[in-house]
Amino acid sequence: MGPWDMKKVLLIATAVVSFAHSLSAMAAVSDKQDAQAMITGGPFRWVAYFSVLNPPSRCVTATEGGQVNLSICDGGRYQMWSHSQNQLGDEIRNVQSDLCLQGGSPSSPSVTTQACNGGNAQRWVLTQDRLGWSMRNVSTGYCLDTNGSAVLQIYCGLGDPARQRWIQQ
Repeated sequence: MGPWDMKKVLLIATAVVSFAHSLSAMAAVSDKQDAQAMITGGPFRWVAYFSVLNPPSRCVTATEGGQVNLSICDGGRYQMWSHSQNQLGDEIRNVQSDLCLQGGSPSSPSVTTQACNGGNAQRWVLTQDRLGWSMRNVSTGYCLDTNGSAVLQIYCGLGDPARQRWIQQ
């Protein structure tokens, strides 16, 4: 193989590596967009991951008084949620009440539904992993969690990770 042939081989190898890198970058962007598209819009239910493992499935449920809890999934509108994407965090709105999921304060673990106001207490950063979605409140930095019946917020990663993961249906 002469010097000219060697230059061709190097040029072709460089082009192949560059093309592969471009495809990999495009796939990463596409995966992120696909994941984000899955959670934008709705309506859909948020099912507690642990309850999928131990039926019956339990869904995040808004009550008439603004409380949020887990109850057996029955397809009711009070268990249906829509999402609006925002660079500061997603707004999660109950279909029945048209109220937003709102985190408490660092001293109060309660999660309620309140009139939507665009504040950070009503913004959630959603992250997907192998167990499902985690939801971190922008205002408190705490994650949506459950003790099996109540929906609350605590330090992310504290306790059983399955209790801080949610499945979109």
